[in-house]
Amino acid sequence: MRQTPLLIDNDDIKEGPTPTGALFTAVVPPLDGEFIYEYAPDLHPELKVGYVVQVPLGKRETHAYITSINSAKEAQTKNEMAARGKRIKAIPGSAATALAFSEEHLAFYEWIAKYYSEPLSKILDLAVPTPAHGKAQTGYIVNKDLSTETLKSTKLSQAQRAVVDFLQKNPTPLDSKTIQASCSASAAVLRGLVKKSFVL
Repeated sequence: MRQTPLLIDNDDIKEGPTPTGALFTAVVPPLDGEFIYEYAPDLHPELKVGYVVQVPLGKRETHAYITSINSAKEAQTKNEMAARGKRIKAIPGSAATALAFSEEHLAFYEWIAKYYSEPLSKILDLAVPTPAHGKAQTGYIVNKDLSTETLKSTKLSQAQRAVVDFLQKNPTPLDSKTIQASCSASAAVLRGLVKKSFVL
């Protein structure tokens, strides 16, 4: 398995100063690679390796598994990002958290990921029961900040319009597979709507 160290999505980094809070490294299902986040120790004193935590990703929130926290790894990444003028995203103080596994379990999960050449995030998502994910939103919904007029008047492709109409009829978050199957839409169609902020 090729696990790219601290792969940061371009949507998740913005120009600005490096944070001064505590840092952790996490994997986000089903993505390969690792992400780094800032958190306030006074608001989340419980956090440690093995916790599942609600994190911002692009324009939505999802769950991530902490694989390293406040180590030399985070310090090095912090310095590298500061040199590039990039800001590390912080998790909200209200982020849902839950202990999902121990450090001893993590070593076993890493071995499984390597043996089967699968992303560690995928192995953890299969190994940890869904209730441990807390209240993190793992699906897609229509952006409620957009007016009905904007939703109707903006030019969208037929496939994009089908997805928006489908999600408007479903107020609860839906996973990408359900959306794609119901609307005969590709992943690219969904990504395009997220980029336009029509879907979160």
